[in-house]
Amino acid sequence: MFTFWYILIPTLTPLFSYFPAKKIGLFENLPKQMAYQWERWGKHKDYILSEFDFEDLQFKNYDKHLLSLSFPKDEYASKSSVDWLAKQFINANIERRHIIPEKLGIENIGPFGFFRSKFKDSLWEMTNEWIESNG
Repeated sequence: MFTFWYILIPTLTPLFSYFPAKKIGLFENLPKQMAYQWERWGKHKDYILSEFDFEDLQFKNYDKHLLSLSFPKDEYASKSSVDWLAKQFINANIERRHIIPEKLGIENIGPFGFFRSKFKDSLWEMTNEWIESNG
């Protein structure tokens, strides 16, 4: 993530007037101000809480069921960072799962992999079952 926060965003964003994530095979392109905001958050130990007052955010007001997933080899959302984010929902009934792809009979998921249609019969179905039983 050091490379992302300190080299890629600050170098490429001014060159293109947006962050050209697609050009470098990462994810969708980001508008310039969004990339810079994400960079600020990423450089701070409290991430988004560095820019906002916790009391102004709605974490504490969410008191329903919450499924929180993380995946191995995800450089953007490591297990520890997902654990940290889940803990901000102080009144939620959290079910925290660190998904091991091999246990589901699937390949590496990687960053943003959950959203790929090839996981519709595994990850999406698992999530749908959770929603139906906790909705």
